[in-house]
Amino acid sequence: MKTRLFRILLFSVCCTLGLSSCLVNHQRLCEQAVTYDGIWMKDGDTIYRLNGKNYRQGVRTQFSYQRKNSYIDFKEAIIGPSMWDWKKVDGTEGEIVYREVDQEGYLKEDAPWVSMDMSKATTKKDEYYFRTYMVDNKSRNLTPHAFYALPAAALCLIPDVVGSVALWTVYGTGMVIQGIVLLPVSQQQQQMEPVVPPPPKPVME
Repeated sequence: MKTRLFRILLFSVCCTLGLSSCLVNHQRLCEQAVTYDGIWMKDGDTIYRLNGKNYRQGVRTQFSYQRKNSYIDFKEAIIGPSMWDWKKVDGTEGEIVYREVDQEGYLKEDAPWVSMDMSKATTKKDEYYFRTYMVDNKSRNLTPHAFYALPAAALCLIPDVVGSVALWTVYGTGMVIQGIVLLPVSQQQQQMEPVVPPPPKPVME
């Protein structure tokens, strides 16, 4: 009985962690207040060859960090995948730049993004390249939304914390109560099961 009760309580705790959520409305508001510098590789699968070197093309632009829903569940936080994603801010495209790549088509780590004249370059397609953007997540640029987003984020922090604690409490209490209620029912069903006698042994002549 103690073992069964322990398993039910353990199951309740696991369900509490698995189903509970962490509200992140305040963080979503914070992210509306800033953008990040980045490179958008619209034609990232194209390799430009000039003077014996290979390059990929990019456009300097701004990105924002977004998510659609207002909560992070246990699976996303611990296992993933994350629902946060980088989104290009339309209308922020700027300078066209190029970066040198190695023989396999990977961006060289020590090569910067620079403006170049590629009018005499030859091009070819790289069907195995899928990267479309690079973001400097340490760069932060305030947007006009910061006027209301930052104060709103500060005010929303307390409701988010209270709401998260309330969700954890409700889920946890509900699962524990469910486990306690189901335990006697399970024991009663076991007691009501008919006892089938073993088949008779064959008579030896």
